[in-house]
Amino acid sequence: MTLTWTKAAGVPKYRIYRGIGSGTPTKTEVGDVDTTTITGLKPGTSYTIDIASLLADATRSSYTPRITATTDSGQAETPGGATSWTNPT
Repeated sequence: MTLTWTKAAGVPKYRIYRGIGSGTPTKTEVGDVDTTTITGLKPGTSYTIDIASLLADATRSSYTPRITATTDSGQAETPGGATSWTNPT
């Protein structure tokens, strides 16, 4: 699954949380980028995604609106997957 967003000025890192249902989300931090690929996703599974910016002092912003994305049911569990989401802002 590929996520793309509009970078905010002065933000050196972003934190991405992905979860399934009410389970504990997986946290990933990425640098000063505007896209990332989430790997290891299961086919036919709905994921929730939250993205927050991290300032240099490790202060976390509020999250973007929650994203829900579902992988294709016939998709093999391969890096990247076939589902993409692009922030419209």
